[in-house]
Amino acid sequence: MGEIGRLHDAQMPDPDRQLGTLRLHDARHTFAFGLSQASGHDRAELERRLGHANDRYQPMRRPDSP
Repeated sequence: MGEIGRLHDAQMPDPDRQLGTLRLHDARHTFAFGLSQASGHDRAELERRLGHANDRYQPMRRPDSP
């Protein structure tokens, strides 16, 4: 994943559009954000799909924030 970010940034001259170092966990957060929007912010569905046993790792955030 880090290599993808490095290759992307090498082709992107605008610093505001560069990704920086990507980690696998970044992909998990991106998936969770999309799932939250698609499921209507259904906490039970998020817990089930993300493998969380409880809501400890799901702080309430604005729906439009990643």
